[in-house]
Amino acid sequence: MAERILVIDQERTVQAILERAGYEVLTAPDGIDILDKAQTEKPDLIVCDALMPRMDGFELVRNLKAADSTCRIGTLMIGPGADTDLHRGWTSGVDCYLTSPPEEEELRNFVHKLLRARQPV
Repeated sequence: MAERILVIDQERTVQAILERAGYEVLTAPDGIDILDKAQTEKPDLIVCDALMPRMDGFELVRNLKAADSTCRIGTLMIGPGADTDLHRGWTSGVDCYLTSPPEEEELRNFVHKLLRARQPV
């Protein structure tokens, strides 16, 4: 069974890369919908943008990590490379932060590593 990754649907490029890599990709239009889908769909990983409609990626990750039902879902954030954004990403609890636009191989490698890190031994 393919791992399930929830992606903001504005990231069509990210979605296409992940689908080519064999992952099942679910989409949501904004941060609030990602938060809702995370609780109902139980994805293995969430790929979000730092800047999203209705709820930015930083707030989304803080909410995910604060809830017992979603705190174990891996998170990968894509955003600007500014030091303040990187810092905000790490302090929000994100598992990986890539600068936009990520290289295809880099994205695949980090997704693979995050998914492997979450598998039980």
